[in-house]
Formats: sequence, C-alpha cells, structure tokens
Amino acid sequence: MRSNHNVRQMNNCEKTEQQINTRATPVMEKPLMTFLENVYEEMRELNLVKTQDELSTKYLKQCPSYARTLKSRKANLSIDALVNLNKQLITDNEAVKSSDLSWTSKYRFVSKDSIEQRYKRIAHIQQKVLNEMLNRVIGVDKHQFIVQKYIKNALQQA
Repeated sequence: MRSNHNVRQMNNCEKTEQQINTRATPVMEKPLMTFLENVYEEMRELNLVKTQDELSTKYLKQCPSYARTLKSRKANLSIDALVNLNKQLITDNEAVKSSDLSWTSKYRFVSKDSIEQRYKRIAHIQQKVLNEMLNRVIGVDKHQFIVQKYIKNALQQA
C-alpha cells in the first residue's frame, strides 16, 4: 500500500510540475537593437529623417536600401558610412548652431531652449557615432592611425 501511495504522490508532483510549466508564460525580452536601429530611432525623433531610405542616401551616402538591408541582416555599418553619417551630423548641427534665433520669439512653440536642446541631442548622436567608429577601429592596423586622428579631431570639434 505504501508503494501505491508513493506512486500517487509522484504522479501528483509530476502533474503539479506540468501544470506549473504550462501555466508559466515565458518572459519575452525585447530584442536588442543594433547601433543602426538606435541611431535611426533617435534621428527620427528629431525629424532629421523620416525613412530608412532617407537615412541611407542623405546621411550614409549609400543606396536607398542600404539601412534596410543592414537591419535585416543585423550587420554593422561600414566605416565609410559611419564617417559620412558623422559629417552630415556635423553639418546639421552647424546649421542649428548658426541659425538666426530672432524669429523664435514670433512662435510660441519654438524657443531658444528648444533649439539648444536640439543641438545637444544631435551632438549626442554624433558622439555615439564617433564612439562606434572608435570601437570598430580598435585592432585594425591598416587605417587605425588615420581613423583615430580623424576621430580625435572630430571629438575636439564636438
């Protein structure tokens, strides 16, 4: 009789484990975004770009499908594309920095503070791009010196 009782207890334990396993819902983690996806989202928030095609052509100086292709393959941007992105961000930020702020008083929704905030956010994206470039060239011997010199100069300008 004891052995039947032990068998019933084991069966109950097994059923309980099965019930727990079927009831437990797996925690769905948000997949990690690539560097390109992060930068694209930040640029979209700032209305620098509307589409990945625009990012590819205007900022990365590549064909329209470049960003979409990299995203689907979870691939990295080329160093050339990162350099182009950085140059365009510098151009954008210089335009924001040198813009005539006298017209901002005419519009309630635009303030000097919001323009300065925009400048800082673009500079933040630019800093991310420079950091990505720096991370990517570590260990690359052929062009390491040239790229590091470019990055140091860009960091000094930022």
